[in-house]
Amino acid sequence: MRNQKGITLVALIITIIVLLVLAIVSINLVMNGGIIGKAEKGTDSYLEAEIKEKVNLAYNEWKMDKELGGSLDLKEVVENELNESYGAESVNVSKAGKGILIKVTQSGKEYEYTLIDDGTTVNGQLAYLDIADGNIDLYENGYTQYTGNLKGINKKNITTAYTGKYILTGTTTENVVRVCDEGTFDITIKDLNIDVSSKNNVVAFLAGNKNTGLNVKINIEGNNKLVSSNASALSWSGITANTEGSKIELMGNGNLEATCGNSYGAMCIGGNNAKNIIINSGNISAIKKGEKYGIPIGGTNATITINRRKYNC
Repeated sequence: MRNQKGITLVALIITIIVLLVLAIVSINLVMNGGIIGKAEKGTDSYLEAEIKEKVNLAYNEWKMDKELGGSLDLKEVVENELNESYGAESVNVSKAGKGILIKVTQSGKEYEYTLIDDGTTVNGQLAYLDIADGNIDLYENGYTQYTGNLKGINKKNITTAYTGKYILTGTTTENVVRVCDEGTFDITIKDLNIDVSSKNNVVAFLAGNKNTGLNVKINIEGNNKLVSSNASALSWSGITANTEGSKIELMGNGNLEATCGNSYGAMCIGGNNAKNIIINSGNISAIKKGEKYGIPIGGTNATITINRRKYNC
């Protein structure tokens, strides 16, 4: 009888341990990858789809009003639509250039989108800037757009705090684009036409004035032209021979025509001692104005990588 009682007690202890292990495993499955996890994912997907649908409804209302000659503001139309559903305290709608940045907070989570005025909705931040509205200076932590003479390059010029992607578009004979800081920049140029050939020694597109830590990705969409006077068109400025980890990368399915001046040190695409200029894709033309000076692609002691063969010089 004593032996039987001992065996029963051991069995009971083992049973309890097994039940505890099973309980822990079951809880983990439910919390992390099971019912609750799937329910949360389902809720997230539903909310994302719902928010985008309401944004699209607001956009269509604005677009119809615009076609009928109305004066509705896209930001206000989107904001009103979302406020009705989620409450003003949960909605933040702000302008990012020509784009509208939308943030909706629900159940402790933030859903962030950018609406472009052509109706495209993009996850996350995207500043849609028109060069016709003024010079554009891009910094690691923000950007500024202004008219008149170029400002000195320093971080005090930042007027809009920002760390997302950019779309640059529009036409100008006055304004320029400059990447003025170290850091990583994801820029799409879409039907961007800058012709400052009437200006003396003004750079059409300046990529960088720092020596290290600059990473610029340029996506080419539509038809783009960068025309300088006697200076460079799309150049890497101030990069020293010992720079490591910096690069400028061109890609996309659009067209880019870069025209540089007839002066010493002018590059259509490139820069002296520039490291890691990479051309991955895009229909690219580099045209220098004169025969004596100017370099279509490259520069003294430059490293240029062309991963495709469809380009013109």
